[in-house]
Amino acid sequence: VPHCDVVVLVIAPYEKRLERALQRDGMTPEAFRARSDAQKEIGESLFSCGRRMVTILNDGDEDNLRRQALFFASSL
Repeated sequence: VPHCDVVVLVIAPYEKRLERALQRDGMTPEAFRARSDAQKEIGESLFSCGRRMVTILNDGDEDNLRRQALFFASSL
């Protein structure tokens, strides 16, 4: 992550991500679990990158996510 000052991590509860993936991508729960497990390593590496970290919780609807993103952007 050498070309940024801030890392924005958007997270959602496992069950919410599973529900969305099943609806959006037609994945099986097993395929989703495998994909989710593979991405854990990427997320963990972000915490040691030495950059400012901002976390946005994506557990609601699009409007809620948009409000959080705009709030963050206005603080820059």
